[in-house]
Amino acid sequence: MSTDARRRALEELGVQGYAARVYVTLAESSEPMTARDIAQQASVPQGRVYEVLEHLHLTGALEVLPDSPKRYRAVAFGDFFDRKLRARSQETDALRDRRAGLVDLFAAPTRALRGPSELVVLRDAAAIEERIVHLVRRAQRDILTIGSAASAHRLLGWQPAVEEAVARRVRWRIAMPVDEANRAAVRTVQGWGVDVRDRAAGAMCGVSVHDAARVVLFQAAGPEPGAPEVIAYILEEPEMARLMRDMADAVWAHAEPLKP
Repeated sequence: MSTDARRRALEELGVQGYAARVYVTLAESSEPMTARDIAQQASVPQGRVYEVLEHLHLTGALEVLPDSPKRYRAVAFGDFFDRKLRARSQETDALRDRRAGLVDLFAAPTRALRGPSELVVLRDAAAIEERIVHLVRRAQRDILTIGSAASAHRLLGWQPAVEEAVARRVRWRIAMPVDEANRAAVRTVQGWGVDVRDRAAGAMCGVSVHDAARVVLFQAAGPEPGAPEVIAYILEEPEMARLMRDMADAVWAHAEPLKP
C-alpha cells in the first residue's frame, strides 16, 4: 500500500493532516526516529512537530523511547486501530445512555391523548426542572403538592418562581414528611408563603396538581445503569386533574399542621 493510501486510511479514522503524516512516516521506518528527523521526512514544521508527537502519544498511536534525544516509534497499526475502535465504542455507549435525556431536552411536547389533553414524559433532570418552573409560573389559583422529604430542598432551587407565584396570590400547599434533616428548608419555604404540613412517609408521594387542571406525577426510576433518577409525567387533562386533586386534598386533610 502506498504512503498516500495509508494517509487516506488514517483520515477515515479521524487522524488528519500532520498527525497522519507523522504516523505514516514512523510506521514506514524500520528504526525509531528523533523529532528532527520526523519533521524533515514528514514535511512537518519544526515548531509543530512536538505538538503533533504529544497528541499521537496521548491517543496511543506511538511510543516514546527514553533516549537522549528522545526517539519515537509507531505502535503497530492493528493495536492502534483496536484502541480507536474501543474509544468509538465507549463514545457510542455514552451517547446512547444520554439519548433519552437529550431527546426530552430538545423535543417539543408530544401529544399522547386525543382532543385538548396532553401527556408529556420527561426523564432528563434539567428538562424536568425547566418544565416544572414553567408550570409554576402558569399557575393562577392554587398548587397542591404531595411530596417526599426532599420536596422543600427542591423548592429552594425554584425560589424566584415560588415567590412570584405567591405574590400572584397563588395558594401553594405541600404535604410532606418533615424531620430534622429538612426542617430548616421547610422553614425557609414557609417564609416565602408556602403552607407546609407534615405527613407520614409513603401515604402518597410525587403528585402536584396545578389549578385543578394540570397534574405532575413523579416516579423513581429503576437502579439499572444509565437510568434516570426520576421520571416526570405531566398531564393536562381537567377530569383527571380533578380526580387527583380530590385524592391529594384527602392526604392534605390528614396531614399535621406544623407547630410554630
